[in-house]
Amino acid sequence: MKKGSPIQPSNGRKAYNHSALDNVIRYIHNQKEHHQNKRFKEEYLELPEQFYVEYKQEYLFEWL
Repeated sequence: MKKGSPIQPSNGRKAYNHSALDNVIRYIHNQKEHHQNKRFKEEYLELPEQFYVEYKQEYLFEWL
């Protein structure tokens, strides 16, 4: 993990402040439309980079 990372090594979960609740709800409601343009796996792989989490590609999505 890089220095200054805002989160610890992840298991795929993220935490949000209560003040972000409206944005989180809107995000959830838009999932069906959102995933017509971007697949789950593609979006998931963007998260470690966005939050500076190191990972090994070979350990992700073994079940797909």
